[in-house]
Amino acid sequence: MSKRCANGYSYCIYCLENESKVSYAMPVRNMEFEATRYREQLRRIAAGHEQADYKSWDEFSSEFTKNDRLQPVIMLVLYWSRKPWDGARSLTEMLDIPDRDREQIAPFLQNYRLNLINMYELEHIESCQSPLKYALRLLQKDQNREAIYQEVQENPAYRKLDQETGRMMAVLLRDKKLEQYIEKQQKDERKETFNMCKALDDMRQEAMKCGIEQGISRGIEQGIEQGKSVGENCFARLTNFLLTDGRLEDLRRAIDNPATRLELYQEYHILY
Repeated sequence: MSKRCANGYSYCIYCLENESKVSYAMPVRNMEFEATRYREQLRRIAAGHEQADYKSWDEFSSEFTKNDRLQPVIMLVLYWSRKPWDGARSLTEMLDIPDRDREQIAPFLQNYRLNLINMYELEHIESCQSPLKYALRLLQKDQNREAIYQEVQENPAYRKLDQETGRMMAVLLRDKKLEQYIEKQQKDERKETFNMCKALDDMRQEAMKCGIEQGISRGIEQGIEQGKSVGENCFARLTNFLLTDGRLEDLRRAIDNPATRLELYQEYHILY
């Protein structure tokens, strides 16, 4: 992503590279990208010149006059991970240079350095003027659900966020359910804003309801299993009593008829 920033009468092109994983080739990748942006500027300047603009053969052959200037390109790598960046931060770190030759070669090398920003370690978040600062606040909570919930509940700004900021928060927090909720809310209510507070409340209530239903289901299943176990034990005792008393016909009726079985349990004082 590229942004052009004006400062007085000059411009600076900021290029953002978002990374969630370490890229060990990043210095070369960024260097190529910056060179491409400068080359694009050269082509654009050349296309805007007429032959009369060139005052010498050198300017004509360069397609770039002595007074032409390029806009500076600044490449920023935004690193979205708690894992420390253990890759190279400059081109020279990637080069195979023996220690004995490093000091001799260094003056002739153009070292390209990364402008690497770890988004988890940002300071002065409050100085951010865009809704991004609310996402960064939650990011600092390091996936602590209760801390995130409290932050959202206490800050009214989370009740009226634009949809894009809401989706960005869901991605940064790595919460698929939140992403789905945002899409569903946008589709059902057709609103341009997103209420993060309501989303977390609804998701929490849904989770509690789901937990209660699962608990009831597990309780019923356990009750059935325990009931089967008790029933099998009681019938085994009844069978033993009936065989001892020679009541084979009653045993046959007890097997086929639950009512008869219950009467015999009461007769022999078998708890069921």
